[in-house]
Amino acid sequence: MNVRTRVQVRLVGQRWAVRTFSEKVCFQLDDCTRHVTCTYWLTGLPSDMDVATTGESNFIEVVGCPEVKDCRPSVIVSNFREITNFNDVTQHYLYCIYTHLDLRRPPSPSSAKLIEDVYEIVRDYTDEGDPGLTFRFIANSVNATEPVLRAAINKLIEQRRILRVIGDDRYILAHR
Repeated sequence: MNVRTRVQVRLVGQRWAVRTFSEKVCFQLDDCTRHVTCTYWLTGLPSDMDVATTGESNFIEVVGCPEVKDCRPSVIVSNFREITNFNDVTQHYLYCIYTHLDLRRPPSPSSAKLIEDVYEIVRDYTDEGDPGLTFRFIANSVNATEPVLRAAINKLIEQRRILRVIGDDRYILAHR
């Protein structure tokens, strides 16, 4: 059985080149990166009037299914809204920037490798009677976010390979 899932996108930008037909409204959406051709099929609902009467150069938000026609991106619009609060535009662009940065971020090390790296650091840098390694020292030695690193340390504690020094954020080997 071949099942296709329809993906929906949310775009914010200025509306240009509006063409109204009896069964649809076509326009270009400029989101400051490129123009996307949008098609809104008229259904007889009150929302059809908003699509037809919103002026050119107004900021709008559309939700719809992306397609490629003649090697150009297009969207079949299912939801249309004129933006009246320009904080929505700012928030949308900030979200796009954050998403771009997240996609560019290098992958974090696998948890199994991170656990072994943390164990080796604690093993190699502590001796009998040492006060233990601080969390900051361990964090500076590996490439991981704090929550991921704390999860790796907690896993080592569960495995009884390292111990947390009571009352301090320091760690020592469980046994030599």
